[in-house]
Amino acid sequence: MIPSPPEPCCSGVPPSPVVLDIDALVGLFPGQGGYREGALAPFWEDGDPELREVLAEIDAVALNVLGKDIGTQIFGPDARTPDDPELLQLAVYTVSVGTHRLLGARGVEPALLVGHSMGEFAALVAGGALTVAQGAEMLCHRIAATTGTDGGMLSLGCDLGRVEQILDLAAEPEVVVAVVNGPSQVVVSGPWAGLRRIEAVASALGFAAVRLSSPAPFHNPLMAGVRAEVVKRLSGMRGSRLRTPVYSPILGRLYRDDDDLVGMLGMHLVTRVRFDTAIARLHGAGARIFMEIGAGTTLTGLVRAAHPEVVVLPALDGAAPEGNGAGPAVPMARSGSEPVATDAPRAVGDVPPAAPSEAEVMTQIRTIYAEALEYPEDVLTPDAHLEADLGVDSVKRTELLARVRRHFGIEPSSEDAARVAEYETVGAVAALVTAALEGADGG
Repeated sequence: MIPSPPEPCCSGVPPSPVVLDIDALVGLFPGQGGYREGALAPFWEDGDPELREVLAEIDAVALNVLGKDIGTQIFGPDARTPDDPELLQLAVYTVSVGTHRLLGARGVEPALLVGHSMGEFAALVAGGALTVAQGAEMLCHRIAATTGTDGGMLSLGCDLGRVEQILDLAAEPEVVVAVVNGPSQVVVSGPWAGLRRIEAVASALGFAAVRLSSPAPFHNPLMAGVRAEVVKRLSGMRGSRLRTPVYSPILGRLYRDDDDLVGMLGMHLVTRVRFDTAIARLHGAGARIFMEIGAGTTLTGLVRAAHPEVVVLPALDGAAPEGNGAGPAVPMARSGSEPVATDAPRAVGDVPPAAPSEAEVMTQIRTIYAEALEYPEDVLTPDAHLEADLGVDSVKRTELLARVRRHFGIEPSSEDAARVAEYETVGAVAALVTAALEGADGG
């Protein structure tokens, strides 16, 4: 029997799973789409022993299970974003686990950990329930069992009630709600034929529909066969006692030391993710400081959209922390240096250069747009058309352009509203900013 997804109580938010101090740091681990090219590269180039050790363990498992390694793709002179969506999952895991290890070596330890979908592998490693190698083995066997699966995932820019109406209108029973991130972002999964119909219905109703780079229809009963295969492959694996509590948006509770981790992580394949409810419960328990332990800020963006008063911090350079009264996060020195004194949790990395490169401009713009639109950053490609592909109207595009100008310290232009049609893709906005930073007119 496929377990029903955990749902919130019929009135209000369910009881808090744990009581947190208001200054407790909650670590968030991203799932699909949580990789950014160049993440942790400076530490790799400096020969950081923590990162080298993590990668060696992951690559040993990946070579044994998949016959591939991830290190040569994400580090080194020929590093690039993996074009294989299955290996991209391993890259997300590597960056999250590596970032947590670097933070710990510098004295930053969250009080509670939360994984988003696939991010629960990294969260359980960070919490001590799994070793780096065990987490990698679980993920690699899941990747191997998923290979060849038909289907994918589609992000819809509306609330759960509207999505359920769209599903009813489309009459595609194998397409189900897979992830609820917040009131304006719900992800559905299923066969591609059904997703294309959902996409058409959503677009006709005026809602944005964005295809995600996913190799399978995760969090869907269609994955029951994959679930059984994964559990079979990992039947002999056992976890350890947790050092740091881990809350699961899929289970709707904290992990327990006596949980069957193989069974639980297999169940994830067929069970809905309620990230919105998880954050509501943690906020109700007193959580006010959140850090995304990975390369982006998609999850902290979702948290702030739901609770604007909280403090959100990046674990890596490239995005400024936000929140009332928090002040700037102080970047940590690399290995071999003394930690920088600060009263707030600290980010890993060096202070970004004064004049960012075109690639760095693009990365920062994707983060800004992802937070504002509540979209996964991986859909904000340079050629993504803001209106046709993402459903962003001219008013919102003008607002976003103004936000980008403020972020980069570029003087606003009175012509922005009139010329916004010229900047119809994310890449066009990045080109505008790069030209302005180089001293060109820039519009």
